[in-house]
Amino acid sequence: MKDIKIDFINKKMLNEYVDNKDRAIQQIKLAVQVWKDDWLLNEDFGVDYDTAWGDMLTMGTDIQEQIKQVPGITSIQSFEIRKDTSNEDNIMYRIDVIVKFNNEVIQLSEAI
Repeated sequence: MKDIKIDFINKKMLNEYVDNKDRAIQQIKLAVQVWKDDWLLNEDFGVDYDTAWGDMLTMGTDIQEQIKQVPGITSIQSFEIRKDTSNEDNIMYRIDVIVKFNNEVIQLSEAI
């Protein structure tokens, strides 16, 4: 299964494809960054940040549920979410996750 490659920094799709591990990483990033109801093709996709913002347990559960829906992810081996207060004006959350994808282990760190 291939996906169109997304440039998350410049917020655009590229004329390239990603597959296997790179596809899984891209889909995890997408799942973590999309707010529920923002994806016009599927309003159930994404994390319900409106409800979960400020509640680390609810947010972590919602994010893990989205990650588990990525095709090929067989388990979440490690998951941590924490506030990143290094930029006091714009407090963000940092997510560190280790997943098993087919027979590979993927480690990923994302900011939201």
